Amino acid sequence: MDELTRIKLRDVLVLALADKRIGDGEKQFINDLRLAMGVGDEEFKGLLAEVRARPDGIALPADKGQLAGLFALLVQAAAADGEISSHKVQMLQQMAQTAALDEQVLNDLLGKAQQEQALREGQVEQLLEDIYLNFGAWDESQRRRKIDQFGQYGSLSVIPLLRLLESYRVPDNMPDNMEMKVMVANKLGQLQDQRAAYYLAQQVIIGNMDDEVTNQAFRFAAAEALGKVAGRDFTADQAGVEAARQWWFSEGLRTYDKLVI
Repeated sequence: MDELTRIKLRDVLVLALADKRIGDGEKQFINDLRLAMGVGDEEFKGLLAEVRARPDGIALPADKGQLAGLFALLVQAAAADGEISSHKVQMLQQMAQTAALDEQVLNDLLGKAQQEQALREGQVEQLLEDIYLNFGAWDESQRRRKIDQFGQYGSLSVIPLLRLLESYRVPDNMPDNMEMKVMVANKLGQLQDQRAAYYLAQQVIIGNMDDEVTNQAFRFAAAEALGKVAGRDFTADQAGVEAARQWWFSEGLRTYDKLVI
Protein backbone atom coordinates (compact mmCIF):
# COMPACT_ATOMS: atom_id res chain seq x y z
CA MET A 1 0.00 0.00 0.00
CA ASP A 2 1.18 3.55 -0.57
CA GLU A 3 2.08 5.87 2.29
CA LEU A 4 -1.16 7.90 2.25
CA THR A 5 -3.25 4.73 2.36
CA ARG A 6 -1.14 3.47 5.27
CA ILE A 7 -1.59 6.75 7.15
CA LYS A 8 -5.36 6.81 6.65
CA LEU A 9 -5.93 3.20 7.60
CA ARG A 10 -3.53 3.34 10.53
CA ASP A 11 -5.20 6.43 11.98
CA VAL A 12 -8.65 4.86 11.58
CA LEU A 13 -7.42 1.80 13.49
CA VAL A 14 -5.83 3.94 16.22
CA LEU A 15 -9.11 5.80 16.67
CA ALA A 16 -11.21 2.61 16.60
CA LEU A 17 -9.06 1.05 19.33
CA ALA A 18 -9.07 4.19 21.48
CA ASP A 19 -11.87 3.00 23.78
CA LYS A 20 -10.67 -0.64 23.82
CA ARG A 21 -13.78 -1.90 22.03
CA ILE A 22 -14.41 -2.22 18.31
CA GLY A 23 -18.12 -2.59 17.61
CA ASP A 24 -19.67 -4.41 14.69
CA GLY A 25 -20.30 -1.19 12.79
CA GLU A 26 -16.66 -0.14 13.17
CA LYS A 27 -15.45 -3.58 12.07
CA GLN A 28 -17.60 -3.40 8.96
CA PHE A 29 -16.49 0.17 8.20
CA ILE A 30 -12.81 -0.72 8.55
CA ASN A 31 -13.14 -3.87 6.45
CA ASP A 32 -15.02 -2.02 3.69
CA LEU A 33 -12.44 0.78 3.81
CA ARG A 34 -9.39 -1.45 3.53
CA LEU A 35 -10.97 -3.42 0.67
CA ALA A 36 -11.83 -0.18 -1.15
CA MET A 37 -8.21 0.90 -0.67
CA GLY A 38 -6.96 -2.40 -2.09
CA VAL A 39 -5.29 -3.49 1.14
CA GLY A 40 -4.99 -7.28 1.29
CA ASP A 41 -5.41 -9.53 4.31
CA GLU A 42 -1.71 -9.89 5.13
CA GLU A 43 -0.96 -6.18 4.77
CA PHE A 44 -3.94 -5.38 6.97
CA LYS A 45 -2.91 -7.90 9.63
CA GLY A 46 0.57 -6.41 9.68
CA LEU A 47 -0.79 -2.88 10.08
CA LEU A 48 -3.17 -3.99 12.83
CA ALA A 49 -0.27 -5.60 14.69
CA GLU A 50 1.67 -2.32 14.43
CA VAL A 51 -1.24 -0.37 15.89
CA ARG A 52 -1.77 -2.84 18.73
CA ALA A 53 1.93 -2.59 19.57
CA ARG A 54 1.79 1.22 19.56
CA PRO A 55 -1.85 2.29 19.96
CA ASP A 56 -0.99 5.96 20.51
CA GLY A 57 1.09 6.29 17.35
CA ILE A 58 -0.88 8.52 15.00
CA ALA A 59 0.44 9.51 11.58
CA LEU A 60 -0.36 12.57 9.49
CA PRO A 61 0.02 13.23 5.75
CA ALA A 62 2.82 15.54 4.74
CA ASP A 63 0.44 17.38 2.40
CA LYS A 64 -1.64 19.71 4.60
CA GLY A 65 -4.28 19.83 1.88
CA GLN A 66 -5.11 16.19 2.59
CA LEU A 67 -5.84 16.78 6.28
CA ALA A 68 -9.52 17.69 5.90
CA GLY A 69 -10.14 14.51 3.90
CA LEU A 70 -8.34 12.44 6.53
CA PHE A 71 -10.37 13.93 9.38
CA ALA A 72 -13.64 13.45 7.48
CA LEU A 73 -12.69 9.78 7.24
CA LEU A 74 -11.79 9.65 10.94
CA VAL A 75 -15.13 11.17 11.97
CA GLN A 76 -16.90 8.61 9.79
CA ALA A 77 -14.97 5.86 11.55
CA ALA A 78 -15.76 7.29 14.99
CA ALA A 79 -19.48 7.35 14.13
CA ALA A 80 -19.56 3.94 12.43
CA ASP A 81 -21.37 2.29 15.34
CA GLY A 82 -24.00 4.98 15.56
CA GLU A 83 -22.47 7.07 18.32
CA ILE A 84 -19.25 8.99 18.89
CA SER A 85 -17.88 8.42 22.38
CA SER A 86 -16.54 11.39 24.33
CA HIS A 87 -13.17 9.65 24.44
CA LYS A 88 -13.02 9.57 20.64
CA VAL A 89 -14.07 13.23 20.40
CA GLN A 90 -11.19 14.15 22.72
CA MET A 91 -8.80 12.07 20.67
CA LEU A 92 -9.95 13.71 17.43
CA GLN A 93 -9.44 17.12 19.00
CA GLN A 94 -5.93 16.19 20.12
CA MET A 95 -5.11 14.84 16.64
CA ALA A 96 -6.46 18.00 15.01
CA GLN A 97 -4.38 20.16 17.33
CA THR A 98 -1.26 18.14 16.52
CA ALA A 99 -2.02 18.48 12.80
CA ALA A 100 -2.73 22.22 13.08
CA LEU A 101 -6.12 21.59 11.49
CA ASP A 102 -8.52 24.53 11.62
CA GLU A 103 -10.66 23.89 14.70
CA GLN A 104 -13.81 24.92 12.84
CA VAL A 105 -13.25 22.24 10.19
CA LEU A 106 -13.32 19.50 12.84
CA ASN A 107 -16.24 21.13 14.66
CA ASP A 108 -18.26 21.19 11.43
CA LEU A 109 -17.51 17.52 10.77
CA LEU A 110 -18.42 16.54 14.33
CA GLY A 111 -21.53 18.70 14.27
CA LYS A 112 -22.86 16.99 11.18
CA ALA A 113 -22.11 13.54 12.59
CA GLN A 114 -23.75 14.40 15.92
CA GLN A 115 -26.87 15.71 14.15
CA GLU A 116 -27.13 12.40 12.33
CA GLN A 117 -26.60 10.58 15.63
CA ALA A 118 -29.41 12.58 17.29
CA LEU A 119 -31.72 11.67 14.42
CA ARG A 120 -30.89 7.99 14.81
CA GLU A 121 -31.40 8.19 18.58
CA GLY A 122 -34.88 9.58 17.96
CA GLN A 123 -35.61 6.74 15.55
CA VAL A 124 -34.52 4.17 18.13
CA GLU A 125 -36.75 5.74 20.79
CA GLN A 126 -39.69 5.70 18.37
CA LEU A 127 -39.04 2.02 17.62
CA LEU A 128 -38.98 1.30 21.35
CA GLU A 129 -42.36 2.94 21.89
CA ASP A 130 -43.81 1.29 18.78
CA ILE A 131 -42.93 -2.10 20.25
CA TYR A 132 -44.62 -1.34 23.56
CA LEU A 133 -47.76 -0.06 21.84
CA ASN A 134 -48.14 -2.66 19.07
CA PHE A 135 -46.31 -5.84 20.08
CA GLY A 136 -49.59 -7.45 21.12
CA ALA A 137 -51.21 -6.72 17.75
CA TRP A 138 -48.42 -8.24 15.65
CA ASP A 139 -47.95 -11.90 14.78
CA GLU A 140 -44.71 -13.63 15.78
CA SER A 141 -42.87 -12.89 12.53
CA GLN A 142 -43.76 -9.20 12.75
CA ARG A 143 -42.56 -9.10 16.35
CA ARG A 144 -39.23 -10.60 15.38
CA ARG A 145 -38.83 -8.21 12.47
CA LYS A 146 -39.41 -5.23 14.73
CA ILE A 147 -36.87 -6.40 17.29
CA ASP A 148 -34.45 -7.14 14.44
CA GLN A 149 -34.72 -3.51 13.31
CA PHE A 150 -32.57 -2.55 16.30
CA GLY A 151 -29.67 -4.25 14.54
CA GLN A 152 -29.40 -1.50 11.92
CA TYR A 153 -28.48 0.98 14.66
CA GLY A 154 -25.49 -1.04 15.90
CA SER A 155 -24.16 -0.13 19.33
CA LEU A 156 -26.61 2.78 19.55
CA SER A 157 -29.37 0.20 20.11
CA VAL A 158 -27.70 -1.58 23.03
CA ILE A 159 -28.86 0.75 25.82
CA PRO A 160 -32.50 0.84 24.58
CA LEU A 161 -32.48 -2.96 24.30
CA LEU A 162 -31.14 -3.23 27.85
CA ARG A 163 -33.93 -0.94 29.00
CA LEU A 164 -36.43 -3.33 27.40
CA LEU A 165 -34.69 -6.23 29.11
CA GLU A 166 -34.79 -4.57 32.53
CA SER A 167 -38.22 -2.94 32.36
CA TYR A 168 -41.34 -4.17 34.13
CA ARG A 169 -43.53 -2.49 31.52
CA VAL A 170 -45.76 -4.94 29.65
CA PRO A 171 -46.56 -4.29 25.96
CA ASP A 172 -50.15 -3.27 25.37
CA ASN A 173 -52.60 -6.18 25.03
CA MET A 174 -50.06 -8.76 26.24
CA PRO A 175 -50.39 -10.87 29.43
CA ASP A 176 -46.70 -10.31 30.25
CA ASN A 177 -43.45 -9.19 28.66
CA MET A 178 -41.65 -12.54 28.57
CA GLU A 179 -41.95 -13.18 24.81
CA MET A 180 -40.63 -9.70 24.09
CA LYS A 181 -37.71 -10.21 26.49
CA VAL A 182 -36.76 -13.53 24.90
CA MET A 183 -36.49 -11.77 21.53
CA VAL A 184 -34.53 -8.91 23.09
CA ALA A 185 -32.07 -11.34 24.69
CA ASN A 186 -31.59 -13.05 21.34
CA LYS A 187 -30.89 -9.72 19.65
CA LEU A 188 -28.35 -8.72 22.32
CA GLY A 189 -26.60 -12.03 21.73
CA GLN A 190 -26.42 -11.29 18.01
CA LEU A 191 -24.99 -7.82 18.65
CA GLN A 192 -22.30 -9.30 20.94
CA ASP A 193 -21.78 -6.01 22.73
CA GLN A 194 -19.98 -6.62 26.03
CA ARG A 195 -22.05 -3.97 27.82
CA ALA A 196 -24.93 -6.46 27.78
CA ALA A 197 -23.06 -9.20 29.69
CA TYR A 198 -23.86 -8.01 33.22
CA TYR A 199 -27.57 -7.60 32.49
CA LEU A 200 -27.93 -10.94 30.73
CA ALA A 201 -26.14 -12.60 33.64
CA GLN A 202 -28.66 -11.18 36.10
CA GLN A 203 -31.43 -12.93 34.18
CA VAL A 204 -29.50 -16.20 34.29
CA ILE A 205 -28.71 -16.21 38.02
CA ILE A 206 -32.15 -15.10 39.19
CA GLY A 207 -33.33 -18.65 39.95
CA ASN A 208 -35.54 -21.28 38.38
CA MET A 209 -38.98 -19.88 39.19
CA ASP A 210 -41.54 -18.86 36.58
CA ASP A 211 -43.33 -15.63 37.49
CA GLU A 212 -43.93 -12.10 36.19
CA VAL A 213 -40.17 -11.40 36.22
CA THR A 214 -38.70 -14.50 34.60
CA ASN A 215 -39.49 -17.84 33.03
CA GLN A 216 -37.64 -20.78 31.57
CA ALA A 217 -37.62 -19.58 27.96
CA PHE A 218 -36.23 -16.21 29.02
CA ARG A 219 -33.46 -17.79 31.13
CA PHE A 220 -32.53 -20.12 28.28
CA ALA A 221 -32.33 -17.21 25.81
CA ALA A 222 -30.33 -15.08 28.27
CA ALA A 223 -27.82 -17.89 28.86
CA GLU A 224 -27.25 -18.43 25.14
CA ALA A 225 -26.94 -14.68 24.52
CA LEU A 226 -24.49 -14.29 27.41
CA GLY A 227 -22.36 -17.00 25.83
CA LYS A 228 -22.27 -15.15 22.50
CA VAL A 229 -21.32 -11.88 24.20
CA ALA A 230 -18.60 -13.48 26.33
CA GLY A 231 -17.30 -15.92 23.72
CA ARG A 232 -18.63 -18.98 25.55
CA ASP A 233 -20.76 -21.85 24.32
CA PHE A 234 -23.79 -21.69 26.60
CA THR A 235 -26.71 -23.59 25.12
CA ALA A 236 -30.33 -22.44 25.30
CA ASP A 237 -31.38 -25.07 27.84
CA GLN A 238 -31.06 -25.82 31.54
CA ALA A 239 -27.53 -27.18 31.08
CA GLY A 240 -26.57 -23.90 29.43
CA VAL A 241 -28.11 -21.94 32.31
CA GLU A 242 -26.17 -23.96 34.88
CA ALA A 243 -22.92 -23.58 32.93
CA ALA A 244 -23.48 -19.84 32.60
CA ARG A 245 -24.15 -19.48 36.34
CA GLN A 246 -21.00 -21.39 37.26
CA TRP A 247 -18.90 -19.34 34.84
CA TRP A 248 -20.40 -16.06 36.05
CA PHE A 249 -19.61 -16.60 39.72
CA SER A 250 -16.17 -18.12 39.10
CA GLU A 251 -14.95 -15.78 36.39
CA GLY A 252 -17.45 -13.58 34.55
CA LEU A 253 -18.38 -11.30 37.43
CA ARG A 254 -14.79 -10.08 37.70
CA THR A 255 -14.66 -9.16 34.02
CA TYR A 256 -18.15 -7.89 33.19
CA ASP A 257 -19.00 -5.84 36.26
CA LYS A 258 -19.80 -2.46 34.70
CA LEU A 259 -23.27 -0.95 34.78
CA VAL A 260 -24.34 1.23 31.86
CA ILE A 261 -27.97 1.99 32.80
